[in-house]
Amino acid sequence: MVPSSSPTVVTRRCECSLTPARAHGPPRREGFERAVRQVVAGAAGVVECGSRLTVEQTATSLVAVCRRQESEMAGLSSRSAVAVHALAMLAHRRGGLLTSAEIADSLESNPVLVRRVLGRLRDAHLVRSVEGRAGGWSLARAPRDITLYDAYAAVEGERIFSGHSRPPSEACVVGRNIGALLDVEFQDAERALEERLGRTTIAALLQRILASDIEAKDR
Repeated sequence: MVPSSSPTVVTRRCECSLTPARAHGPPRREGFERAVRQVVAGAAGVVECGSRLTVEQTATSLVAVCRRQESEMAGLSSRSAVAVHALAMLAHRRGGLLTSAEIADSLESNPVLVRRVLGRLRDAHLVRSVEGRAGGWSLARAPRDITLYDAYAAVEGERIFSGHSRPPSEACVVGRNIGALLDVEFQDAERALEERLGRTTIAALLQRILASDIEAKDR
């Protein structure tokens, strides 16, 4: 019998934190980029953080870092801005179809991210899609019937503000009292956001966009 070979292990001194966030906090962008460069450079995704890791173990760690980084890069303002941008473009098309690639060109963004956001807008019945070579995206409602809050609510699946990730210490006067007070403040802030974004429709925003463009050309 041929003895089975043990997993290939390549070790490298840790230059970025791939350990849980509770030990080192969220990964920095520089650390993330260094980790990616290590993989691309042929390090096989293996990093030593006080121990020897197999390719599979480190690949799992790197995926976690990538997901955290993606979450940071595509946070609240990014997803909401992409959604409103796409809705304004579709409103400007006046019932015609736009592809995700065309919307991505205007955003100078990744079509994959745009399709993900459009998918959430479709789930919220704000846009519809047509399959096929001549397909694309269009509004499912009149622009005057879609508010900025509709767009925000469609793409932001969680509250803007979240409480502590774990209960604070009851032994601390701040820790045992701050949670309930923060909840009230955060809820008031979110209600204010909902009220403000609910005032502006996609139709009104598009009018302002076009007026701004005319004004800029007249200067």
